[in-house]
Amino acid sequence: MKKLFAFGLFGLLISMTSCASLNKSYGSSAVSLGKIQTNQIKADLTVDQTTKLVGKSNINFFLFFKVSGDNEFADGVRFPGLSFGASGKAKSAAAFKALNSTGGDKFDILVNPQYTVKVTRTLFTTSISATVEGYGGTYSNFRTE
Repeated sequence: MKKLFAFGLFGLLISMTSCASLNKSYGSSAVSLGKIQTNQIKADLTVDQTTKLVGKSNINFFLFFKVSGDNEFADGVRFPGLSFGASGKAKSAAAFKALNSTGGDKFDILVNPQYTVKVTRTLFTTSISATVEGYGGTYSNFRTE
């Protein structure tokens, strides 16, 4: 009887715990874009074709849990075709490593990226390896017309 009470109490305590997340919303309203004129920003792109940038990323999973892998990713990177989930994260981490392979913020964009993704699955594990090659580019001379 004491074991049943202990398990019941433990179950009650577990069910009363939770994780927290924060979502913040803002008020908004629809804006008519009928006759609004915007000045588009233009810039010059300089591509360094002397050196090819290379970035590699590996992410390993046991069942659905990430066991090892990169924790730094490039946001705003567009991938050709459908890419989401873990393979998208591996590509993003490879792009981050490629852009930072020269030791700093030398490049703004990865020009003509070529991705290679290899997924190896076993009964309980999944390994995703992504490699990207491309040229580094920098923006300059920002202007409006």
